Amino acid sequence: QTLTNPWEPLPSATRSNFGMNGIWQGLGGDLIAIYGNRFLWTDQYQRSLSGQMEIRGEYLWMRISGNNAVYVFRIQQTGDGGFTAASRTGRVMRFRRLY
Repeated sequence: QTLTNPWEPLPSATRSNFGMNGIWQGLGGDLIAIYGNRFLWTDQYQRSLSGQMEIRGEYLWMRISGNNAVYVFRIQQTGDGGFTAASRTGRVMRFRRLY
């Protein structure tokens, strides 16, 4: 399944109705575990980041524990229940729910 317009705004992107709690697998091998406002992100090379997250409109803000690094992604829910996340650099990642 492909996205017809990855920049189409989400109807609403709040944690309560977007339902991001769970374990997500990216097409590139990344795994993200989300519970409430906490996350653990592991890439295909077994490197991991953890911290707090917040959804503001159609943007996902992730603050890394232990430093002041913040990653911001523009997110969109996909028709299959997953989501895409686009970074400021233009990298687009697609995730599907595992659990």
